Amino acid sequence: MVHAGGLPQLAAGEVDAVVTHRYPGVSWRCPTGVRTTRLATDPLMLMVPAHHQLASRSRIEITQLRNEVFISGTADDPNRVALASACARAGFTPQVAFETADYAATASMVRHGFAIAVVPRLAWPADTHGVARLSLRGEDSGILARHISLAQRTGRTPALITELRHHLIRSWHQQR
Repeated sequence: MVHAGGLPQLAAGEVDAVVTHRYPGVSWRCPTGVRTTRLATDPLMLMVPAHHQLASRSRIEITQLRNEVFISGTADDPNRVALASACARAGFTPQVAFETADYAATASMVRHGFAIAVVPRLAWPADTHGVARLSLRGEDSGILARHISLAQRTGRTPALITELRHHLIRSWHQQR
């Protein structure tokens, strides 16, 4: 599953391009007549309360989160599927006590010590006082990250879409 917002409309010719994302551990099939170009890698970060025992660390291995309680999206949310997949590879099932896809609400609950959360760096809420951000590594010691892509129809590419693709790629690399 990929965040499918816009992909059906793209395949049907209703829109010309879609910026989308794909989480690790989440399978998906590109719709017929659609191709993707990877624009960026967006690391998944661990959000913990500032007073949490892990808060002073800069990075953490997923295996070290076996006994933690999580806030995440619903069972079919790509972020939650990615969390469950990474934890399964590490030999455990995450204990998700709170479900929300609202990262501002997540930050508030984390700040107050209800649980911890996995949040994409690009989706990190602006108001995160009282929380710490740690780099999150998977079972294979690789950084957990989602991929941001531009999806477009196959065949002849309109000049405007080519320009958009080049602009997005340039913009991302200039921000790094």
